[in-house]
This record gives sequence, structure tokens and C-alpha cells, in this order.
Amino acid sequence: MTPLNLLEALTSSVTSALHLQEVDWTALNPDPGTGTGTTGGDGGPFDFQDVPPSAPPEVKKMGERIFGAMKFGAGIIAVLCFTGAGIMIMFGKNRSHNLAAQGMSNAVSVIMGLGVVLGAVSIVGFFANG
Repeated sequence: MTPLNLLEALTSSVTSALHLQEVDWTALNPDPGTGTGTTGGDGGPFDFQDVPPSAPPEVKKMGERIFGAMKFGAGIIAVLCFTGAGIMIMFGKNRSHNLAAQGMSNAVSVIMGLGVVLGAVSIVGFFANG
């Protein structure tokens, strides 16, 4: 006996011992079909509907509401911060304190923060809406 004959005898005895010949391997790995898209469409075992490329209208409306609320909230916070900075500037000018300079630096910080928030909301909204 050659080593090749021994290997064939070993594989046949293992497959018969494990009953691998009786297993229907096509049931475990069916043919997905050749329909449109990636999920089939010819009535095969994987006949799923293709996913639409855009979000459903309900999700888009919810996203627009969330982004609108974020912009509205940022606007209200900016108005409150500008009011606080203006009060600091007024009291600092009247009493010759360092409060006026701090109020001006706070106003600049409010403008930069508002730009960051509105820019982030706009960029995320652009990519989310496609």
C-alpha cells in the first residue's frame, strides 16, 4: 500500500464514521440567486427586498426636528450669554473694573461657540440627509 492509498482509506473511514455523506450540504449553504442587488430576487431561498438607499420619511422628519431643536437651543443659549457679556461690559465701564475686558472676551467666546455649534449641526445635517 502506498501512502496515497492509506490517506484515501483514512478519509473514507472518517467520513463514513461521521456520516458526512448523509448530510445535505446544500441546505446549509443555499444558492442566493442572481437577482438584482445583493439579496436575490429570483424566488430563491434568500429572496429579501433590497434596502432603499435613503432613510424613511419618518426618520428624516425626526432628524430635522432634532437638528432644529439643537439650533434653537444654541440660539437661546447664545442670547443669554450675549446678555450676560453685555451686562459685564456695562458694569465694568461704570466702575472701572477688569469686568469690561472679561465681558468682551466672553462675547468673542460666545461668537466662536455659536459658530462651532451651528457648523456642526449643518455638517451633520448635510451628511445625514444625503
